[in-house]
Amino acid sequence: ISPKRHKTIEATDIILQMVASGRGVAALPRWLVEKYAKDHNVVTVQLGEHGIKKQIFLGTRKSDIGVDFIKDFFHLARTLALAN
Repeated sequence: ISPKRHKTIEATDIILQMVASGRGVAALPRWLVEKYAKDHNVVTVQLGEHGIKKQIFLGTRKSDIGVDFIKDFFHLARTLALAN
């Protein structure tokens, strides 16, 4: 299946409004759709039997590795990744 037309939209609210009005479909992270689902008449569906998995890699400059908020961000990211 191929879309008849493809349009790139970067604003989440506009994407969800277009989907809610029947003017398109979107592939977005489940957590993002669930966050806005109450405000827009949309539901989530899984793509494929196991969904689509994505990796995100974190990096920083050596000089910033000791900065408290960066250390905390890395710790939070590791904790959430291990929880999922």
